[in-house]
Amino acid sequence: MKRLQKDDIISIAVMALLALPILYLSFFVEFERESGDNIVHYYFARYAPLDPIRYLDLWAKPVFTLLASPFAQLGFPGMKLFNGLAGWFSALLVLLAAKKLKLQNPWLAPVFLFFAPTYFILLFSGYTEPLFGLFLVLAFYLLLSKKYIPAAIVVSFMPFIRTEGVMFIVIAAAFLVWVRAWKSIPFLVVGPLVFSLAGWIAGKDIFWIITEIPYKVHSNYGSGTLTHYAEQWLLTVGVPLAISSVSGILLLSFHLLARKIKEFPKEYTLLLVLFLANFLFHTLTWYLGLFTAFGLIRIIIPLAPLGALFSLYAMGFLSQQKHIVFKLLTIAFLSFVIIFPFLHNPASFNFKKDFSQKPELLIMKEISQKVKQDYPAYHLYYSEPYFSHAMGINHFDLSLHNNFSEMPLEQIQSPALIIWDIWTSVSFAPYVHDFEHNPDFKLIHSYVNPKDSTEVLFRLYLKE
Repeated sequence: MKRLQKDDIISIAVMALLALPILYLSFFVEFERESGDNIVHYYFARYAPLDPIRYLDLWAKPVFTLLASPFAQLGFPGMKLFNGLAGWFSALLVLLAAKKLKLQNPWLAPVFLFFAPTYFILLFSGYTEPLFGLFLVLAFYLLLSKKYIPAAIVVSFMPFIRTEGVMFIVIAAAFLVWVRAWKSIPFLVVGPLVFSLAGWIAGKDIFWIITEIPYKVHSNYGSGTLTHYAEQWLLTVGVPLAISSVSGILLLSFHLLARKIKEFPKEYTLLLVLFLANFLFHTLTWYLGLFTAFGLIRIIIPLAPLGALFSLYAMGFLSQQKHIVFKLLTIAFLSFVIIFPFLHNPASFNFKKDFSQKPELLIMKEISQKVKQDYPAYHLYYSEPYFSHAMGINHFDLSLHNNFSEMPLEQIQSPALIIWDIWTSVSFAPYVHDFEHNPDFKLIHSYVNPKDSTEVLFRLYLKE
């Protein structure tokens, strides 16, 4: 049996095995990771069919909402399946790209991707990053395959998954000029044109994709260090893959400088630019406090598929060395990659934390049951978005609930039940209300942190 045939058989087996945890964690383990953006993106995808204008919300990201919407009709398990499939197809494209690049043992690339702990964990969420990573590696694969027009179209829609996709339009334009694919360049505006016209037909301004950008130049969240995302990369992919991916980047950079850019394969130059441009962008925006940067680890999740290719490149260099020491190092490294996610350290899996319901979400479900049972006739007011999911109601239906942190106290209608929480009711709320010292509101119950009984997480107030 030829080597190529062996690689193909192993590749099929690897991809089949990687599909199993996606199905299991999507449908047979109940958890929603966390509230916040995770759950609100789910709401947009779930309820957009009832109010189609929500497909054209720039914060929610139109391409993400459109593609996730059919899956979200299955509930949050469908949302996990959607992002899990985004990860699976990313792994497949990484495999195909590795073959195009003629890297040794291409089937290792999807293994490297799925054994990057934080990447795998965040596949089971409502976040936009896994889909953005899929589009990024798809664009790279299409450019590798010299399918320049489809690549340009894919890149043109990336800003509607994550706003920094605009940067990749610029990079793709430069690459298409470099390879003289002149006819492909106009297709880089397909995405902006489609959504501009869609918004205009829906009654928005023709320039809504610019005027409705929800991010400020200066962030409300402060700033951080220049090394922040270097440290986050270690947590994202784990120690062995951080070492191998950085080694691959350094090796490729050295080969690029040694052979000069004109003689170096364009596809490797593109791989370096795509990764480093995004990494440096997020490093600098967080350091300078720009564009609502918050220093979140999930921001660099889309780079994990490209990181797997760098790791494979470094592995190929190592395995080419003839000495027995290098062979043993290769075996030791691959073993370390496999076992690392299951070790007890900050960058590995924590099954109790990562793949089960968080305690605060369980408390919110408990509160929701109490509210539905004991106060069905009361007007509901809360600022924590997860309560809509826990109560099984349309988050956007203001006849079912309102957000008290977005209105003056006098607008709260009696009889009212207010659910105050320690996070969204205080942080960045337009109106921060002191219910505790207001005689119009009666405290009926408090819920404390299971880990710290001195910290009150939720309070229920009545206004009769």
